[in-house]
Amino acid sequence: MKKRKKLLILSLLFVSVNVFGLSYINSSQETYDNSESGLKATNVQEALDELYERANTCPEGYTCEKVEEQ
Repeated sequence: MKKRKKLLILSLLFVSVNVFGLSYINSSQETYDNSESGLKATNVQEALDELYERANTCPEGYTCEKVEEQ
């Protein structure tokens, strides 16, 4: 029973911290230094979007095939 209480308390604490953090951080308002990354982005949200796009785009000169997740 004590182990369940500890797990519940830790879970609630984790969720509380994440919700608190998410409610105060807006990635489109956070600046991003792109001087060393080669990205065009100037804020965190644009950098995340750019990385996501790169990860889901086949590089020029390559042939890519989509692999089904199992």
